[in-house]
Amino acid sequence: MKGADSNNDYDVTGFGEDLDLRQILSYALKRAWLVALCVFVFLLAGISYLWITPPIYKAVAMVEVPLEARQLVDIDDTESQDFRSEEILYTIEKNLQRFSLFRRVMTRNEVKGSSLLQTWLEDPINSYEDNELAGMLKEWTTVKLQRDTRLITVSVEHQSPEVAEMLANAIVEEFILERVEMQSGSSASAFEYLLQEAEKARDKLEISEGQLLHFQAFEDALDLKTKIDSQKDAILELSQRYLDKHPKLMQARSSLAELNEQLYSQLMLARPLVTTRTESPELDPADHSGSERAERLEEEIQLLEGRFNVLSREVEADRVLYESIVSRLKQTDVTKQWEMIPLQVVEPAFAPSKPSKPNKLKALAISVFLGGGAGLGLVFLLYAMDSSLRTVEDAARIIGLPVIGAIPQSPRLQNPGRLKRKQNRALAELKASLQKRRETRSPDSQSVRPSSRKVEPLVIISDPIGSAAEALRTVRAELGAKGAAEEPKSFLITSASSGEGKSFVATNVAVSFAAEEGCKTLLIDANLREPIVETLLDVTSSRGGLVEILSDKEDWGSRVVDSGIPNLDVLLAGNMTSNPAEFLSGTGFSDLLKNAGQRYRRIVVDSTRVNGVADALLLAQQVRFAVLVIRATQTPRKDILRARDLLTDMGCQPVGLVLNCLPA
Repeated sequence: MKGADSNNDYDVTGFGEDLDLRQILSYALKRAWLVALCVFVFLLAGISYLWITPPIYKAVAMVEVPLEARQLVDIDDTESQDFRSEEILYTIEKNLQRFSLFRRVMTRNEVKGSSLLQTWLEDPINSYEDNELAGMLKEWTTVKLQRDTRLITVSVEHQSPEVAEMLANAIVEEFILERVEMQSGSSASAFEYLLQEAEKARDKLEISEGQLLHFQAFEDALDLKTKIDSQKDAILELSQRYLDKHPKLMQARSSLAELNEQLYSQLMLARPLVTTRTESPELDPADHSGSERAERLEEEIQLLEGRFNVLSREVEADRVLYESIVSRLKQTDVTKQWEMIPLQVVEPAFAPSKPSKPNKLKALAISVFLGGGAGLGLVFLLYAMDSSLRTVEDAARIIGLPVIGAIPQSPRLQNPGRLKRKQNRALAELKASLQKRRETRSPDSQSVRPSSRKVEPLVIISDPIGSAAEALRTVRAELGAKGAAEEPKSFLITSASSGEGKSFVATNVAVSFAAEEGCKTLLIDANLREPIVETLLDVTSSRGGLVEILSDKEDWGSRVVDSGIPNLDVLLAGNMTSNPAEFLSGTGFSDLLKNAGQRYRRIVVDSTRVNGVADALLLAQQVRFAVLVIRATQTPRKDILRARDLLTDMGCQPVGLVLNCLPA
């Protein structure tokens, strides 16, 4: 099919175009009602939410994690525990959210027996299991570590402010109580352990001290040994001064013998304590003065002295250990009386006076914001999905035909496709005014406006200096330049779909040819399905129209109607027929154009739409020039491309596009 390849060159969906913010803004302004509707719907939903949502109160208890806390028991020393790390802060935060903690809270007597809490429960509180109550509290509770601080907030939300206050404080209190119990258990265990160790150390110390006490005889023996050494020195000094039989010398030797006897007796008492040399023979009591006895006594003294030193050291060590255990035992006993918990209540929870949820102002603001966003999003989506042509540049680039006219949109213009009423008093007034100006030959006739404020579809006459009239004059000038200057020219005014303003363009262009250019013009209403020219021009014919000419083959001139506008005649559609294409498929219309070309220099044919019906395509084979009317921002471009290709395939290349109702 000729021209069909152009469909592949352009995006017919509208998604591939560069975004034009001015077009989007214009598109959004035209559909501001859609944004307002979305805002209204969301606002209504927000009000409904506020209406049905019960007020929720939030009670907040604030606790602080100190930098340090004392350890309960430290065998080496009682030191401080460091809580500076963030891990400990997050650990405490998570511990405050434990399900087991919520279970403990909900089983407290003051909570489970609360009449306030019972008021908000559907069933008696005793009918709920502890896990169910804990699950409720978990849903109501939020624990959050405040950023860049050591503060943790425990928030409870409930419909009752008193219940929220009670539960928030109960969570903090139960957490502290739980820690106290855990730490008290640790202290008690440590105390019991230290007490047992103290008893063992005490028993060992008593045994060591008892053994050392038995060495009292050895201490006396050491004293005797000292006296014996002194006595020996004295005897040696006396032996140098006196003879052996001197009384003093003999008395000294007698005293030495007594001291040796006493030393022997003391050593015999202390000897059972010596364990290092049990194999040594017993002392011979018959040998009281010999050198062997002296050596044996010296040896025994050394053995007892070594054992005495060992026992002394053991007693001292046992005494130090016992005193240390007793000191730590006393410290642990004192620690049980006070507990440093790694949590301090900075601010207890209070019953709030105002609900925290729902926040009316915030809810309404969010509703408006979401409504506006949804509306703008919907507008943008519609804009993206809109495949219609919005600008002259789009039309020329996508369709591949020159735009010979761009008629701006005006709220003062009615849609000609919907005009069905034949009574048009304003048009009669315009015709009378035009006739009067023609008779008076006023040079300013084109600038005179009718008294009626309402602008009718014949803007060439009713609003001659308006932008729509200027655009239609441009269309007329472009069409007038086609072909040879003196030959008669026929133009087919059609569109891709119905309701795009082709009859409006055809009528005004015909009026412009006749009234402003002075060309003898014939306007043919070939829209046999929905004829509207008679409504626009307010003319009727009792002799029928195009249908009668094509069916009866009668003289066409007798059925032409004077429009009342200079140089403009009209051939109406005639009586309605059930099969318009049948009348247009023969050579009758071609003969009509040939005969009319001898009388009129311009022939404007208003036809049906191209897509969906064959009427316009049959006419396109017989009319020299075709004009495709497009309603901006409405007609899908794929429909326009298809209409262009169908006309091209019929051998009628459209000379241009007329973009109707173009937004400002």
